[in-house]
Amino acid sequence: MYTIYQVQSGDTLENIAKKLGVGMDVLMQLNGLNSQTVMPGMYLVVPQTNTVFSKYIVKKGDNIYEIAINYNIDPKQLIK
Repeated sequence: MYTIYQVQSGDTLENIAKKLGVGMDVLMQLNGLNSQTVMPGMYLVVPQTNTVFSKYIVKKGDNIYEIAINYNIDPKQLIK
C-alpha cells in the first residue's frame, strides 16, 4: 500500500526519498512530477515498499467499484 507524506520546509525530493526508503524516480512517477522540485505543504503519495503502482486511465462510464474489482483492490483504498 502507500502513505501520504506532507512536504516540510527544507525538504528536498532526494532527502524525502532517502528518509522513506523509496527511489526518487518512483516518487516522481507516482506523483506525476516532471521535476525534483517540491514545495512545503505539498502532499506526496509514497509506497510503503519499493513497489511501483500500475497506472489506469479512467474511461467514460467507469466507476470506482468496477475498477477496484478488476484490480483486486478494496474500493475505499482505491479512493485514497
